[in-house]
Amino acid sequence: ARGHCMAWGGDSTRIYLSGQSSGANVSALALLHHDNSAGEACAGFIGMSGPYDLVAHYKFESDRGVEQVSMMSQACYPLDEHSPTLLVQGGAKLACHD
Repeated sequence: ARGHCMAWGGDSTRIYLSGQSSGANVSALALLHHDNSAGEACAGFIGMSGPYDLVAHYKFESDRGVEQVSMMSQACYPLDEHSPTLLVQGGAKLACHD
């Protein structure tokens, strides 16, 4: 993104990663896992309506009886390793540059 930003009149130091719903979860995970360079090209993160605490969200689905039709447990197993909230509580930091 940084290489093409200036060609479109953008500022390569002001690129934000955003996602909505499951895309917000995936975007947050991309920035929390430091084994990639996603954060090097990112000034910030905008997450919209994302499930960030997957363990709590799965419990909410289970309490409503819809966990069998939800893909959350299958797509995000193990839930605690794909939960941005729990990763941050465990000390993970967003990889965006200052």
